[in-house]
Amino acid sequence: MPGRLIEREVLYREVWAEPMTKVGARYGTTATKLAKVCDQLDVPCPSSGYWVQLAHGTAPERPPLPALRPGAPAGCELVPTPPKPRSVAAEAERGASRIVVPEVIKALHPLLRDADARKRGRRDEDAGAHAAIHVSDALRDRGVRVMHVILTELDRRALHYAPLGSRERYGRRERESIAVEIEGESVRFYLFEWTRSAPLDPEAAKRAGDDRWKVPHAYLGDGRLRIRIEDGYSPPTWRDEEGRPVEQRLNAFIRGLYVAAESQRARRLAAEKRERAEREAQARREREAALQRHHEALVADAEQRVRALDFAVALRALAGRIEARGVGGERESAWSGWARRLAAQLDDQALSDLPDVVPNAASDADCRSRDS
Repeated sequence: MPGRLIEREVLYREVWAEPMTKVGARYGTTATKLAKVCDQLDVPCPSSGYWVQLAHGTAPERPPLPALRPGAPAGCELVPTPPKPRSVAAEAERGASRIVVPEVIKALHPLLRDADARKRGRRDEDAGAHAAIHVSDALRDRGVRVMHVILTELDRRALHYAPLGSRERYGRRERESIAVEIEGESVRFYLFEWTRSAPLDPEAAKRAGDDRWKVPHAYLGDGRLRIRIEDGYSPPTWRDEEGRPVEQRLNAFIRGLYVAAESQRARRLAAEKRERAEREAQARREREAALQRHHEALVADAEQRVRALDFAVALRALAGRIEARGVGGERESAWSGWARRLAAQLDDQALSDLPDVVPNAASDADCRSRDS
């Protein structure tokens, strides 16, 4: 971001002409940063209560601008402070208005037309499954209207969404839901109602005693509509409360979608960071293991070379002892010559084709290929 060059004389005049906040706003920075610039350029600036005192006529006299010190800068470049990035959750508040659920919906959202089949007399058990509405027939109408308003609000915000089937997650079966894409993250939500198993004939269940499970049961809803966002082990849920139905909490739910997307993004970035750290640690361990294997190979090779050199020294000593006897026979001469020739060969073998002390990339690759 380009800055603006300001001289200390200009800065001195401006900070004593109006409050620092106004001067800083004109340069795209804060009063705190402007005060630091004044201190850097040795420019005196008003105290915090100067402008109140000036309004009452009790302000102290303005100090003069001191002379420029040798080697001190005569000006400074003021770089505007970049605006703080808006969080994903803050985007939910942009253009937000109170969401109202109408009593009657004239044109139902396309995703909910199958869910509305129950009202038209269809007995399709899958009706409404793709609309992520899991409630009893008593709450079906409310659930359809609430989901219609939610989907309409998502359309207004130009958010992409799609129905998803059930899945296994965190060791439990998740229900059919709607997946909304927010800032590259997929957030799932659905409407539901708590249900409990109750015997169709309570008196028969009492008489059955321990065998009451054999009595026909039915799942009964608790009559409270809930909206849940699948976000981790403790998913946020909005439900009917006394005097405040879920229809009045849809703005909070929409904001919760953005919060969940931000939370998922933070968890994903943290997981990617951990994976990168694990990969780097694994690569470091592999390099250290390769260095250790290379070191062990160098030690083994050096031991062989040292044994060869020691043997060569012993062969020369043997040849010298034979020659020192002064016998001078044919066999002694042959032995002496053979020992010296073998010693020379051992010297050549021990001192030739020396391996690299520091392994290169090729040797690391060879080590890994041998291990695999």
